[in-house]
Amino acid sequence: MATTRQQKLSESKKQEPKLSPTDEYWGATHPPPQVHVSMDSSLKTEWVASYLKDPHFKNIWKDKESDVDEWKNGYRYFKDKDGLLFFRDEDYQPRLCVPRDYQRDLLIQAHKSAIETAHGG
Repeated sequence: MATTRQQKLSESKKQEPKLSPTDEYWGATHPPPQVHVSMDSSLKTEWVASYLKDPHFKNIWKDKESDVDEWKNGYRYFKDKDGLLFFRDEDYQPRLCVPRDYQRDLLIQAHKSAIETAHGG
């Protein structure tokens, strides 16, 4: 007898571990952190290419475990759909990885800009 789609769905639900009410509440009230990065598409392409020249990020960026669909729990780096590399800090907050080619200019801009300052004074 062939297994129906309904039976398969029912069986897969039985195999899922049941969360405690506390864990369910936590998940419902604490969505995962998100970072919104906006940059010109040509800059984004150059930025991603710079990861491959950066001695620190080159191997991390190439590592399959950092791919969007391959990320494993405990691995701190991940790439978004555009190839930008992020690091999850100790609180699992995502931080954009800045390739060496852009670090100096970004720090100068962040510290000199009155609107987009890194420090409030």
